[in-house]
Amino acid sequence: MTMQLVKYMAHSGVCSRRDAVLLIRQQLVTINGVTVQELNTLVNPGDVVKVKGKVVKPEGKVYVMLHKPAGYLCTNSDEKDRKTVFDLLPGYKKTKLFTVGRLDKDSSGLLLVTNDGDWAQRLSHPSFEIVKEYRVTINKPLDHVDYGQIVKGVRLVDGMVRFDKVVLQKNKTHLKMVLHSGRNRVIRRVFEHLGYKVQELKRVSFGPYELEKLTVGCYRQINPNLL
Repeated sequence: MTMQLVKYMAHSGVCSRRDAVLLIRQQLVTINGVTVQELNTLVNPGDVVKVKGKVVKPEGKVYVMLHKPAGYLCTNSDEKDRKTVFDLLPGYKKTKLFTVGRLDKDSSGLLLVTNDGDWAQRLSHPSFEIVKEYRVTINKPLDHVDYGQIVKGVRLVDGMVRFDKVVLQKNKTHLKMVLHSGRNRVIRRVFEHLGYKVQELKRVSFGPYELEKLTVGCYRQINPNLL
C-alpha cells in the first residue's frame, strides 16, 4: 500500500507527523538509499525507509493506560539506571513506545503510552485543548487570596497559566484541578510561585480516559477511538 512518507514515519512509531517533517527537512530520512528532499514523497511497497540510518517500518499499534507510581521516570532509558515506566511494561519491551504527556518523577497517576505518533499528537497538541484532571496535596492550607489568584490565573516566566476548574477540598490542602495546558511541571511551578510545596500530585483523567480503579503499577489496553 502506497503511503505518504510523514504518515509512514508516524505509523512506524518513530515520531509524530510534525516531527517527521523536521527530520525530512534536516535530510535525515532516506528511501532506498536516496535522501528525501520533498515532504510529499510517497513510500511504495518494498521501499526501504531509514531515519538517521536505521530502518523503520509500520508496526502494530499499541494503546495502553498505565497507573504510574511515584518514583518512576517517563523515559525509555536512563543513564543513571533509575526506574522508568517502561520497566512496568515488560510485554512491550521490543516495541517503540513513548508516553503521551509526561508526568515528572515524583508524580503519579494516569499515563498514556503508545507507538502511534498521530494519536499522540491529537492528545498532546495545544490546539486540541484536551483537558486533564489532577488531585493535588500541598504542604499547608491554601490562603483564600492565593486561591483566588489560581482561579483567576497565575503568570509564570513562560506565560499565563489558567485552569479550567479549581476545587478546594478538605483542610484546604487538597485540591481538584483541571487544565488543558501541557507545559512542563506547570502545577508544581504555580504553587512554588505562590510559596507552597506540592506533596502529592496525581493525574486521574486525560481527555476521555479515566484512571478509575486501575491498581498502581498496573496497565491495561484502551480504545484509541474515544477522541
